[in-house]
Amino acid sequence: MVSSEKTPENTAIADMRVACIRKAQVKWNLSNKECAKLFREYGLLEFIREGYSWLSETGYDYVVIELEEYLKRQGVALNIEKA
Repeated sequence: MVSSEKTPENTAIADMRVACIRKAQVKWNLSNKECAKLFREYGLLEFIREGYSWLSETGYDYVVIELEEYLKRQGVALNIEKA
């Protein structure tokens, strides 16, 4: 069960989710709607929640790379923009 209680950890998880969605949207060249659909369909928000303890020790760019790897394992091809 996911807690909606406002705790420092839940706030930090929400912050990470928002930052990663924005970074992914730009890097993967997706609209707001497309990115939200991808995160929802493949459980990326839950992936971030479940992995928060170790993901929080990395930067948001690394989290997006982890999301990319997860999606690749699910058979999703991304249009990744090179930096």
